Amino acid sequence: MSKKILIVTGGPVSKLDLFNLRAKELNMNVHVASFYDFTFFLKNGMKYSLKVGGREVKNFDIIYIRVIGKRLEEASILVEYAKENKLRLVDKIYQEAELIPSTILKTQEMKKLLYAGV
Repeated sequence: MSKKILIVTGGPVSKLDLFNLRAKELNMNVHVASFYDFTFFLKNGMKYSLKVGGREVKNFDIIYIRVIGKRLEEASILVEYAKENKLRLVDKIYQEAELIPSTILKTQEMKKLLYAGV
């Protein structure tokens, strides 16, 4: 069974069309989304649920954050949620950092993806 991968961008998902195309060619289970697609649901006082396009984020195995831009607050919530639910984040800077950088260079990002085998 293939891993369920969530790729998130700070802008429109049309920026991720190449990811979708390549994922289909490789028969990968990939869902692309924008931070605009996220909704938060408070449950039982302090617990909350995070959904993207109606799907529970905790049902994904791997999360790749493409570019954050102006969506730093939403990215922080996503990273915290991923850590709480033991979801793998592709870029270790999000996994380990307390402060999240707003973005990294796209060339550096592609290099990290290549090294990660994605």
